[in-house]
Order: sequence, then structure tokens, then C-alpha cells
Amino acid sequence: MIQSVDDSRNAALIEAAANGDANELRKLLSQGANANAVGEDGETCLHWGAIKGRADIIQELVSHGAALDVKDKSGKTAAQIAEKYGHSDIATILEVASRNAGPNGERCFSAREITRRDNGQRRFQK
Repeated sequence: MIQSVDDSRNAALIEAAANGDANELRKLLSQGANANAVGEDGETCLHWGAIKGRADIIQELVSHGAALDVKDKSGKTAAQIAEKYGHSDIATILEVASRNAGPNGERCFSAREITRRDNGQRRFQK
């Protein structure tokens, strides 16, 4: 099967997130890759950012409209995956972003904005 440009760009985006390559991820998003692309195992780029504990990847994806409530094949959201892998700071960023999303999920805050809005309870800026 031949992949369209969008399909190959989205596959490259998932690979960049899985490899923790924030620079490549930014480049692909700026070229129109879908922040909500889903890999073969049901993981989104947000799931990979959570697995890797990468606040920079999470921030970039959230700022490009990544859906925060998507579940992987095991039924877990990115926030739940972050907790599973011991990244409670990432889980909190995702949970706060989810609370700050509009009714259609259209407005989320960056990780930097979230840390300022979180009443000083935790500090995650890196």
C-alpha cells in the first residue's frame, strides 16, 4: 500500500515522538503532520511523550491541538501512561491541560502556562 504524504508524515511524527526527537517533531508539525496521529499499537504521539517523560514533546503536541483523552489499545490515556512510567510531573501537566481545555477541547495551555496556572502546587518547568 502506498502512503500519502500525510500518512508518511504522520508515521514520521509518531517515530519522532517514540524516539524523543523534539526537533523533528516540531518540524513535522510545522509541515502539517497531525498531532493526533495514531500508531499501529494505538499510541498517539502524546502517549509516546508520556512514556519518555518529555515535557517539551508534550508541550509541542498540546499547543498543536493534541487530544488529551485518547486511549491506547490498553484503554489508557497519556496521563495514565505517564503515571505508569513514573512521570508524575507529565501526568499532572496533562491533567491540568485537560481541565483547561474548552468544551470541544479547542484550547489547551502550554506546559509553561500550566505550571504558572497550577497555583504553585508543583513546578515542572524545564
